[in-house]
Amino acid sequence: MKPVKALLPLSIWLLRISTLLLILQMYWFDLKDLQLTHPGFIMAVIFVVIALMVIAGGLFAKPWMTILAGIFLFGLSVYEIFIFQHEGLRLSGMAYLALASLGLFFVANGNN
Repeated sequence: MKPVKALLPLSIWLLRISTLLLILQMYWFDLKDLQLTHPGFIMAVIFVVIALMVIAGGLFAKPWMTILAGIFLFGLSVYEIFIFQHEGLRLSGMAYLALASLGLFFVANGNN
């Protein structure tokens, strides 16, 4: 059986949208409180901006924004994994691993 290559653009857009939804789900309570000086709120805003950059990067012909957002998404996710490493293997660490994988995917593929 051969892969259906016509579904590749749809699947990449679903990855972009799911990245944003996963980040919103992870950081919803930090965003809802609007404590502008709290580190959790600042990290939440950074992750949301990166996710919006991934989506906006898909709308441009050149892949620079998608690649840049992927680099930041990968780097910040790996940082969060190391910060939460002392807690052991938990769901939050696995979610950051998924985000790091998505960031690396967008760095490697750009808008293709």
